Amino acid sequence: CDRLFFVVVRAMTVRHSCLRRLLSFLLVVATAGGSMTATNSTIPHLGDVKLVCDHLDGAAPKLYLETSADAWLALGNVTDGFDVSIEVPPECPPFKHAFVTYAVGQSHPPWDFRFANGEAAGGYGVPHLDVHFITKRVDEREALTAACTTNNPGPVNSFGELIQCSDTATDATTRKFFVLPPADEITGFEQDTTFGDHAIKYHGLHLLPSSDMQPGGPASCVSTGPTGTWVDCQMQFVSVVTTGTFVDHNCTCGLWDGTSPILNVFNGEVIGNEVMPTISIVEKLRNNVLPNPYYEPFPEAKAYTTWGYQPVQTYHQVIAPTGPGFIEGFRVGLVLSATPAGSITGDPHFQGAHGERFDFAGVNNTLYALLSASGFAVNGLFVRTSFVMGGTCKKCSQKLVHGSLIAAVYFRARTSAGTTVTAAYEADAPSRVHLTALTDGVAATTEVEVSVKSPDASQYTIDEVSVRLARKHAREAELVVANGEFAVAATSRFLGWAERNGHKKRLDLTIKPLKDVARAKVAPHGLIGQTFDGDSVAVDGMLDDYSPAVVHTKAMGEGAIEGEPSDYEIRRAEGPFSPAFKFSRFAAQAAPTRRDDDVM
Repeated sequence: CDRLFFVVVRAMTVRHSCLRRLLSFLLVVATAGGSMTATNSTIPHLGDVKLVCDHLDGAAPKLYLETSADAWLALGNVTDGFDVSIEVPPECPPFKHAFVTYAVGQSHPPWDFRFANGEAAGGYGVPHLDVHFITKRVDEREALTAACTTNNPGPVNSFGELIQCSDTATDATTRKFFVLPPADEITGFEQDTTFGDHAIKYHGLHLLPSSDMQPGGPASCVSTGPTGTWVDCQMQFVSVVTTGTFVDHNCTCGLWDGTSPILNVFNGEVIGNEVMPTISIVEKLRNNVLPNPYYEPFPEAKAYTTWGYQPVQTYHQVIAPTGPGFIEGFRVGLVLSATPAGSITGDPHFQGAHGERFDFAGVNNTLYALLSASGFAVNGLFVRTSFVMGGTCKKCSQKLVHGSLIAAVYFRARTSAGTTVTAAYEADAPSRVHLTALTDGVAATTEVEVSVKSPDASQYTIDEVSVRLARKHAREAELVVANGEFAVAATSRFLGWAERNGHKKRLDLTIKPLKDVARAKVAPHGLIGQTFDGDSVAVDGMLDDYSPAVVHTKAMGEGAIEGEPSDYEIRRAEGPFSPAFKFSRFAAQAAPTRRDDDVM
């Protein structure tokens, strides 16, 4: 009884990609502002549904599933379930598809099964759906999560397949389900190891919100019974399943409001953000048990590895009919960050705020302005280097790349109290940051250090500016500098095929706005900063060709950046922390977004 034993019956499951693609097609719905797109699809029992990327409110874009409210409620009466994927419109990166699942009577631990005794059901033991918003393609998710050693007995799908991965299995394939991402990437979520954990084939591992696991929360179970643990709650479930009669083991779980945010992870990577709503949430919204619309915070990570929008809230709303022939609708999904994140990775490849892509090789040993905003500047040192791509096996393809990387970044921030903060971070010295605070002409210098091998972290806060250095693991460390408008993470990583490339290191950057910076009086600029212009238009630029056996990178952002590449150079004579370049915003009182007609 210390394993997760619950019955999932799926008499009908739509799982295979080819069939799903027949069920779904993309519909572009242009509003007056051209700010909404949707994918039309059909889900068994729900009928026609839409997956909507909604930018009508630029300060709070949304990604949600829209269906009939009555059809949603009627799921409590159906005898078969579904497991359907729907393509996300491209305007809501980094999400690739929604994975919507329901099994008849679907509920799962933590639970206390007290509803079988005529009491309120504690925990997640209430029929609900899983609405996953996944950052992988359908085929990628299925390939990654299709296999594990499963618990037997345990939950099964409609094909009779066991689907819960054993948390005691030692094989490499199964263990991938239980490898957690770095702590900074799962802020506000925890692994719940009770009831056999929550790793499911095709889903990944489900991390629960820390708030649900607090005393009194639905994922917190308390027992004064025989074992004094969650096992007593499980025995209450077993008594009902095996005998049809509830046997009280004095175990209770906290009551659930009917929805929770869930984080989907696999093999050390966040792969999705899930909303887990009950069937009955529609009635709660109709009857004002919950406010309509209803929002809950979606815990925000300290660091993200994907570019694009990030969830900030869950969203649930019953929509009144808008005219004759219309039906009452129900929406469930995510409220997204006002402005998506951007990234600079590898050799260096840029992905802007709206998903635009361009490469920028840079001139050897030259500083470039990456981000320039009011009182905040980030410069990067570009260094030319050569490296190999490919393994050493007989059939492995190989190529030599004469490219470049970012070897160091230099941050400059001005606080509201007038202090100037600078931080220097080098790829080859990832466990150390040189930090200086200059106030009224007096400089205070600190060497921020963390372990060179073991997970470790150190943080300094100066007014509203925070500087956090973290050792993720032996191969990776990261500096995050934030000022209330942006959080910029610089991560030191080995080049691919590390041994063959002499363990060379580079810096990858993630730039996350903390507010709608495009609407600020001073709009940001810089090579990556200019993409935060709020127009939802991806302006792609030149990409290098990596198809030859010998690659010489030469792209310099052509087609994607305002002006010329040299306009972004930082003069050496002014020092690496200088905010001065043609489009500098550091000291500006007002500045517009970039001029699209000046994009080269």
